[in-house]
Amino acid sequence: MKKIYLYLVGALILIFVLYNIWPLPFEYFAKSVILPVSNVLVETGKRIVSPISLLGDISSLNSKNKELENKNSELVAEVAKLKNSSRQCTELMREVDKSEVLDKAIIAKVVSRTPGGLSQKIIVNRGENDLVKSGSAVLTNGYFVGRVGKVEQNRSEVELIFSHGLLVPVIMEKNPEGGLLQGGLEGLTVTDIPISSKTEAGDKVMTSGLGGELPSGLLIGEVALNLGIEGELFQKVRVKSPINPYLIDFVSILNHEL
Repeated sequence: MKKIYLYLVGALILIFVLYNIWPLPFEYFAKSVILPVSNVLVETGKRIVSPISLLGDISSLNSKNKELENKNSELVAEVAKLKNSSRQCTELMREVDKSEVLDKAIIAKVVSRTPGGLSQKIIVNRGENDLVKSGSAVLTNGYFVGRVGKVEQNRSEVELIFSHGLLVPVIMEKNPEGGLLQGGLEGLTVTDIPISSKTEAGDKVMTSGLGGELPSGLLIGEVALNLGIEGELFQKVRVKSPINPYLIDFVSILNHEL
């Protein structure tokens, strides 16, 4: 080991002496061999490091993209919430305006609803404590939409006219004889209209008050289509209501006994 060490020291001393005596060969060797080799090593290092750096950049971009997507989803949800709140506020103001001209109306908010089908009902946040009575007419935006059924202390069940189980005596603008309004899968229809009665599309449909359970003259909608004759004595028409039962948020309950 000592000999090797002495040889290395001697070689370094010799190289140093030769470099000081005649540096040209050493400079040529550095330029032609050492510099190209170092350049190659540097370029190779860059090529090795570049894909790793690119992968890091891609990962960072994906992370930022996910953050932006999450923020965008949150903003979309907030916008939808604001729109819904704005719609409810607008509907409430309309209901308040309508109730001012209705005698003894109670404003109620819808707190739940059935999913649909043949029986369509809503639950509102007014009940016995608010003097709500079973059988009372229920309106929204000035249109008759149902009748109060079961009443509890702080809430009530409302069966909508779109339900198959609710029959409402009605009259039409040019047909005082009227018929029976019923909901169902095919929509609102009026049956038991005398065949002699004239019905036209666009005629207003209103409650008749027959039987005394509901007040007369409450607007429901208008005749959309004559469905033809039932048997030999009666005809049937389809009725269009401007109210979407799934968008009802506030209603006016008419208590004529108050």
